[in-house]
Amino acid sequence: MKIPYSIQDKVSYELFNILQEISYRFEKNGYECYFVGGFIRDLLLERKKNFEDIDISTNARPEEVMKLFPKVIPTGIKHGTVTILYKGLTIECTTYRKESQYSDHRRPDKIEYSKTIYEDLSRRDFTINALAYNIKKQELIDEFNGIEDLKNRLIRSIGNPKDRFLEDGLRPIRACRFMATLEFEIEQNTKNAILDKDVRVAIQSISIERFTEELKKGFKAKKTSLMLKSLYELKILHLFLENDLYEKIPEDFYYYLDCLLNENLKMSYWFWYQKFDLKKISKKLKFSNKLMKIIEIYILYINIYLEYHPFNQFDDKDLQNLKNKNLDILKKYQKELLIIYKKFLGKLKKELFAEKEEIFKNLSLFIKQNYYNLKEKKIDELELLNLFYDWLRYVINNEPLITTDLAINGDDIKTLGFTGKEIGLKLNEVLEYVLEYPEHNSKKILLEKLKP
Repeated sequence: MKIPYSIQDKVSYELFNILQEISYRFEKNGYECYFVGGFIRDLLLERKKNFEDIDISTNARPEEVMKLFPKVIPTGIKHGTVTILYKGLTIECTTYRKESQYSDHRRPDKIEYSKTIYEDLSRRDFTINALAYNIKKQELIDEFNGIEDLKNRLIRSIGNPKDRFLEDGLRPIRACRFMATLEFEIEQNTKNAILDKDVRVAIQSISIERFTEELKKGFKAKKTSLMLKSLYELKILHLFLENDLYEKIPEDFYYYLDCLLNENLKMSYWFWYQKFDLKKISKKLKFSNKLMKIIEIYILYINIYLEYHPFNQFDDKDLQNLKNKNLDILKKYQKELLIIYKKFLGKLKKELFAEKEEIFKNLSLFIKQNYYNLKEKKIDELELLNLFYDWLRYVINNEPLITTDLAINGDDIKTLGFTGKEIGLKLNEVLEYVLEYPEHNSKKILLEKLKP
């Protein structure tokens, strides 16, 4: 079905002109050019006007495309795909292909080029991704009622869903991820096919890296809960994480998850709630060491914050005094509680100081979203939480938190006669003291304290 359609008012002026130039370059050389996939889907949904991922389908072979543009990367040339770099855009360009056998549930056994865009669209995953647009003709091709499914907010496989999923075991996971990014539902026949035993074998055959990539995309979405719910309901997570999962998660978890705005903080909250073995699950999901450390920091904070919530011990008079925004009132905290938070800040400073600003920004969101019931205490809670956040920032920027912040070092301790492991032990001993009394962080005071 061909539908008259113009994207001129749907994208920026600059992007429209660039896409016209690209299309013209194909067509003046005798080739067809269709913009396809998520780019067209998102245009129809009016989700955004600036796009990073743009895909083209064409009857030009990869080697022919490489002659049309000065900068083309042969990213997947054996599968008919090259990447065009043009005026700041990165565009994936694939030659029309036919259906084929997928023995490994990932890649076709062999590439068979087709002559028409219609054959190419028939091999795609979901109807909402099988839309093609010709900018010269101002014409939209919708052979599988993708526009209707967009209106009904449905994720539906093209043709027989089992066949589509056996071709690529990642497609069921993508369906769950699209639930989060698009806030759609999976059509019932498509959902039923995911539970087919042969399809589950296909899902398990995909690499953990591909699974994790989709998982991360879902955690970036506003409605991450929709993806996670479906991954649990359809028991897809169990195929990768085996016995590390709870069988049922209550609705309040999902509600709070969607309140969090950062993907790493969301991931951490999920890990915390599931009581995952961080190292074990991170290894399974092939997380980087940096991501694992970030999740560890967030989980540590969540545990501390919930167990040692600020303001528990403040009486009404203290709370009223906080209206003056005087950080001195925080000295009323028990010293043990202060030191617990300072040790957390020390770990952050030692391991992820370069990411401090991003982490603090997300901690601020967590603090503000995790409202605490102050009961009869008559004061604006947000004011309290902002003050507590200010204190955290003040401490990490102004107080000694790790051994390298101390006014003395190992060489100074050697002058007192300590050697070997004793030096490290004494540094840690002094750090414990300085965490409690930061104003005593001077060489004279600390060396005097360590004298035998």
